[in-house]
Amino acid sequence: MPKNKSKAEKLAGKLISTLQKVWGEQTGEAQSEASETVMKLGHTLLQAGSAEAMKEVLNGRSVAQYLGDIWLEKNPSVKPIVRELNSEIYNAND
Repeated sequence: MPKNKSKAEKLAGKLISTLQKVWGEQTGEAQSEASETVMKLGHTLLQAGSAEAMKEVLNGRSVAQYLGDIWLEKNPSVKPIVRELNSEIYNAND
């Protein structure tokens, strides 16, 4: 039987898709290594599954702080999903 994913988990999946797109566009460029590191951090959030577990991973930080504010400034296409995921994590009741 398929697992019912939490909204936070679904948003983390969208984050991974967005990060993969950015990373793919940067392949062969100097910043692709930093993007790969950010993608690994995103996978850690996805594996946490629930908003509560993601809060533990974040340890009081926002998703933007966790992924890296400077990296996000250089990759603004990721900001909307980061904001949406952050809002879900810190406002969810799961």
